Amino acid sequence: MPRKGLNRDIVIDAAISLIEKQGNRSFSLNELARSLDVKTTSLYNYVDNMDELIGAVGLKAAKMIKQAELDAIEGKRRDDALFSLCTAYRKFALEHVELYRVVFGMQKNKSACTKEVYSEIIEPIIIMLSDYNLDETAKMHWQRILRALMHGFFSHEYTGGFTRYPVSQDETYLIALKAAASGIHNAET
Repeated sequence: MPRKGLNRDIVIDAAISLIEKQGNRSFSLNELARSLDVKTTSLYNYVDNMDELIGAVGLKAAKMIKQAELDAIEGKRRDDALFSLCTAYRKFALEHVELYRVVFGMQKNKSACTKEVYSEIIEPIIIMLSDYNLDETAKMHWQRILRALMHGFFSHEYTGGFTRYPVSQDETYLIALKAAASGIHNAET
């Protein structure tokens, strides 16, 4: 029987909190149940299994990324929106590393909601690219390029791949974004 006052959203939010504090690798249903002061079996009133829970966490994290992207581009156009969106994406990834890892681990685990998760993240990028004179095929290419740039940069930055040379990572990111913007301008019809 479900515990009074507990619901699926509370379980997912508690999972998010634990994952952000302890990391995805050490997260378990037992730990989640302990944090909610319930028996582990009680969690099955709200989620079917660990995969479904991680899928729900990933989807909520993707919605958080989407909101950060949308907030970043609000009232901005073209390059201002591009730079702002990419900066917000990187900031989210750096501030919510473990949630970000959940999102990008979903593809490998072939989660049932992987397409929905990536659609959330891509939608603001497509909105931002709509201010450029690009056909639909070019928009698809450029959203992939931008996601690869943002994710790749974060991955190298987080794992220490940019520590060998003492130059500003922020400056490097800005140079990469300027190069992307130049490429988008060249692709406009």
